[in-house]
Amino acid sequence: EDSDEDAVTQTPKTDEIEISGKLDKRQQIADPVAEGVVENGDGANRAEVTVSEDGRYVYTVDHRSTSSTWTDEYTVEDPLDAVASGLAELEGVTTGVAGADYDGKMNVWYRTDMTPEDFVDESDANATLSDGHDNPWLSAEENAERLGDDGRVIDYTGWRLWAEGVPTCRSTELSVADLGLAEDEHVTAMRFEYGRVEQGFTSRPGDLWERDDLKDGHDDITAIPEGEPFSCPLDGHDGHGEATEARFAPIALTMRATDAYVPGCDLDNSAHLALYRNGGDAPGLEDSDEDAVTQTPKTDEIECAEDGLAHLVGVTTPQAWQDFDGKLNVWYTTDETDRDFTDPSGADQTVDDGHLNEGASRQRSYAGWRLWAEGVATELSVADLDLAEDEHVVAVRFEYGRVEPGFTTREGLWERDDLKDAHDDFAGDPAAEDAFTTDDGTEVAFAPAVLHMEVTDAYVPGCDLDNSAKLYLARFAYGELLEDADEDAVTQTPREEGTPEPTLPETGIPSESMAQTGMGALGAVLAMAGVISGAAWASRRLGAKGEVPVEDAADGDGSGPDRS
Repeated sequence: EDSDEDAVTQTPKTDEIEISGKLDKRQQIADPVAEGVVENGDGANRAEVTVSEDGRYVYTVDHRSTSSTWTDEYTVEDPLDAVASGLAELEGVTTGVAGADYDGKMNVWYRTDMTPEDFVDESDANATLSDGHDNPWLSAEENAERLGDDGRVIDYTGWRLWAEGVPTCRSTELSVADLGLAEDEHVTAMRFEYGRVEQGFTSRPGDLWERDDLKDGHDDITAIPEGEPFSCPLDGHDGHGEATEARFAPIALTMRATDAYVPGCDLDNSAHLALYRNGGDAPGLEDSDEDAVTQTPKTDEIECAEDGLAHLVGVTTPQAWQDFDGKLNVWYTTDETDRDFTDPSGADQTVDDGHLNEGASRQRSYAGWRLWAEGVATELSVADLDLAEDEHVVAVRFEYGRVEPGFTTREGLWERDDLKDAHDDFAGDPAAEDAFTTDDGTEVAFAPAVLHMEVTDAYVPGCDLDNSAKLYLARFAYGELLEDADEDAVTQTPREEGTPEPTLPETGIPSESMAQTGMGALGAVLAMAGVISGAAWASRRLGAKGEVPVEDAADGDGSGPDRS
């Protein structure tokens, strides 16, 4: 029935009732705590890692009713999949801000891995029956078997009450530490019971519900987005509205990754929304929605660098067209830089390049990164960094800020078939390709970023010299973050000297080895194109040149080109 006063008839009147809802699950990227493990094992992360020595990160759950009228039973549930897998633990919950709930209250429930399946909470808390709304269908004889005595479709057997009567118009923080759990007992599921909610009930108004990546498995966030201002619609709820600058906010679950979160393990998490009217079980009287996210770790690339296969010697910064201010910042990190290090320079090309875009901010995290050079286009030497003994640069980042349409380091060659080949190899020094004219009329040759490497005597048969690069692009427009990413990787491996030289499959002619010794020099080339804000890389090529081999010969996998 669509009125509290309607009399019960043989069948529910549903002509004007359409119950429906939506749910949106998002995640921060966890910082793995296991030794030698880092984030982004699938290369699909869309946000920077949430740096934390304890592996702390957050899931958010936004939800809304899109029903044509009010609902009797509105419930959000999170099964905490990662806890059941032993990969994470729940530390606490922030209940969020949503409206309009009928009485402005909700109940918070939880399950643990030590709660008996037949457990019945003695509180008798029930948001559907205790919120003050009257619907005869909840006690009608024809619904008795489906709803039972508590008027709810959802079964609460096995669930414990965490908090009753929690305000829906202000966020409440709940800590697992306050539950008095037994040693080694963990919360394994959460349930948020709202009871009756009104038409239009939501934790997030606005058009973000229509974005294309709403159900993306990598719906990743760096921080919880700030919600729109919230004014409590309920009489007698003083202090929850505009006077306290309240804002809509999602449910937020604070998690902590365990040392069991290692490569090969997926940190999965899902959530479910269920809505019912008149007991459901009829067209238009019930609906549900769900969403899920995932992330996976990988072996730390920095740890691979510490294995000592190669060291960075220097960088030649690229020459690209068109950057907004013709400048870039070069950043680096080392195997002795703390991951929470903050560079004192405050350099930020997204802000410093002088372009105006309200709401624009840098999306990449620069925690753990050091500024090498600001606003430059030049040769950079690792020797000038004054590193500690046995300290090595393990990653480099090129930050451009705003770039214009057509920005690129290279005209052409982007459509070739081997663009993403793991043996995208070249011989000789990187050659400049074509040229562009600057605003002052100067002709400048396009040029990629070049990373000058030096292999060590640890580079022997059985070791792969792997190298990868990533490109990130972002633009804040029309109240929405628009972003994209690309990546590329190359590899090579040596062979024992004296073993037969491999044959190139294309020609049948024995290949000429790329000379490589303990002091051989390597050149890694990065070409890029697109609209870039933040770290930049796209097409990766690798070349080598050096002395006559002493112990090992190059081209151990038989995929290399002519020797440089």
